[in-house]
Amino acid sequence: MRSMIARRRGDFAAAITFAQRALGQIPADIVISGVVSLQLGQVQLRCGDIAAAKTAVTAALANAERTGHTLLRVGALTALARVRLARAERFE
Repeated sequence: MRSMIARRRGDFAAAITFAQRALGQIPADIVISGVVSLQLGQVQLRCGDIAAAKTAVTAALANAERTGHTLLRVGALTALARVRLARAERFE
């Protein structure tokens, strides 16, 4: 929650810190972990850290597939597409 608030306020450094802290405190096998990973990846992409964003968004996608959460999966795939566009990768 703190990460989302910091992101909305434009404090991206704090958003990243809060998201990373949250990921260290919650189990990786629940949906909220995927939501936090997606949030982290989106902020990292916004800050230009494309490699870190890809890692976080890929983790969010894996979580969505593990938990069967369709909306999270759509969000993660959309974010992954943005990462690939930022990296100028080809879609296959």
